Amino acid sequence: MREIPGANHRKGTPGNPREAGLGPKDRPKPYFRGAWLSFISLRCSSGSSAMRRGIHLAIGILAFCLYAVLGSRLYGISPGLTVLGLCAVIAGSLMPDLLERPTSSRHRGIFHSRRALKVSGIVFCLAAFLYLLPDITSRSAIYGISCFALGYMLHLGADATTRRGLPD
Repeated sequence: MREIPGANHRKGTPGNPREAGLGPKDRPKPYFRGAWLSFISLRCSSGSSAMRRGIHLAIGILAFCLYAVLGSRLYGISPGLTVLGLCAVIAGSLMPDLLERPTSSRHRGIFHSRRALKVSGIVFCLAAFLYLLPDITSRSAIYGISCFALGYMLHLGADATTRRGLPD
């Protein structure tokens, strides 16, 4: 084991690095460090509790994959419509931060609120239900709207898990 300067070494075990008065740069690094750890980290380098853009994209794309697989198996959604849905979910996953730039820790306004989360959830459910109706002529537009609302809703859901949460 690596010795920590100033740590209590009773019985051959290193002490707590925080008790030893070491800063974050002086603390021992974990043995396993992969590039993916920095990608899925929920904290920015400044230590704030804001989510990174890559996290929102990853959550949106993973949820869309499940949504697209279910849609293609149950309702025969075409590959072209899947590409449209992917573009829409990417746009929806990034839209809240485009409407309200994350320039500070207090950037969350009306587009980052619980009300916006509820509205996007309702829009998603209505659009997904309308897609199932047999007499709908503009299925591609409705599918695109449901995918956009899915991305927006998941962006806000991910932001709700941070320390700041979502304002009312």
